Amino acid sequence: MSNTSFTSLTSVLTLGIMLLLSSCGGNKSEFRIQGTVTGAVGKTLYLEHQGLSSIDPLDSVVLDERGKYKMSADAPEYPEFYRLRLDKQVIPFSVDSIETITINSDAQSFATGYTVEGSIPAEKIKHVWLAQLDANVAMSHLVQKYDAGSISYADFAQNRDSILSSYKDIAQKVIFEDPKSPVAYFALFQQIDGNLIFNIYDKKDSRIFAAVANVYDTFYPNSERRDHLYNLALRSIAVVRQQERAAREIAQVDSLPSKNVRHIGYFDITLPGLDGQEISLSDVAKGHVTLLSFTSMDTDWSTAYQSQIASLYETYSPRGLRVYQVSFDTDSYVWKNRVVNQPWHNVRDKDGVYSSLIGLYNISSVPALFLINAEGDIVTRATSFDEVRGLLGRLL
Repeated sequence: MSNTSFTSLTSVLTLGIMLLLSSCGGNKSEFRIQGTVTGAVGKTLYLEHQGLSSIDPLDSVVLDERGKYKMSADAPEYPEFYRLRLDKQVIPFSVDSIETITINSDAQSFATGYTVEGSIPAEKIKHVWLAQLDANVAMSHLVQKYDAGSISYADFAQNRDSILSSYKDIAQKVIFEDPKSPVAYFALFQQIDGNLIFNIYDKKDSRIFAAVANVYDTFYPNSERRDHLYNLALRSIAVVRQQERAAREIAQVDSLPSKNVRHIGYFDITLPGLDGQEISLSDVAKGHVTLLSFTSMDTDWSTAYQSQIASLYETYSPRGLRVYQVSFDTDSYVWKNRVVNQPWHNVRDKDGVYSSLIGLYNISSVPALFLINAEGDIVTRATSFDEVRGLLGRLL
């Protein structure tokens, strides 16, 4: 064989090997999601990435009579979260490598009656997801009773806390079983009717955040979700330290003779109102009995709750009552449309459930009500509107 022929053969073989490796490399960089969805002829099934601040479409398929689908996307470098969406129903799952996951379901019970194969984390996420859906259904039924006036606010709050606690027990067990699993991260950030189950500003809950954060710092140091956990941890430490300083001040005041007592009141709040101008609680409350309300407008119970606030305002504002209401709504459009006609002071904390105010006021769930007297002392953290009315009758 001549040198020329040998060189040509070598070049051909090299090119073939390169093409083969390139082809294999393309396959290795993807994960696949496949299965069957019955009863959804003509509907579009979407594969979406569920990021920290956005949901991004990756692939889609129009389902035929057989309902079979196959979709793929680039495999993530670190554990990430995705979902299948059919209309408004979603199925969440995680991917942390090159894998093939099979999810079967039907159109009617797409988000609740599905099966998972090929991924243990996705199967465990299903367990957490269904528990969260059950809790949201229970909360919806509770809100309906409250809206209908068949239960008091106190009963509503007690039952709400019970629902949240039951889900929290399930999520906590999953997290401690394997903090390194993406299931732990998923369970940590689930919400029920606008309430984040684990409060980063609660000392006990902050340890759970720390357990997951430490794992991400060790195994996924360059992950965006590691940075997210780290930033939350720093914020938590700052707020807890502020809480401890306030507790020490209160203890010092309690030990003083009554003539030397300096009242420790509320933590001041300064947030933007409807027109974007900042409004401070101290400016509103100075010399006035003030109802401090923490809420969220984008919830099922919001309408009934706002009706109660409106009733209090109508009755007691002529006698000097002021209302300062903080909304933990990340969607400014929803918030503005709900509060635009309300006559009291409304502000919005864009940090939502991650607001440092949740820690400073030790709020485990919203709505939460505080009553401040004209001297600037928090008189009560109210458990019912009847309690507020009784106190207002004496203060005004």
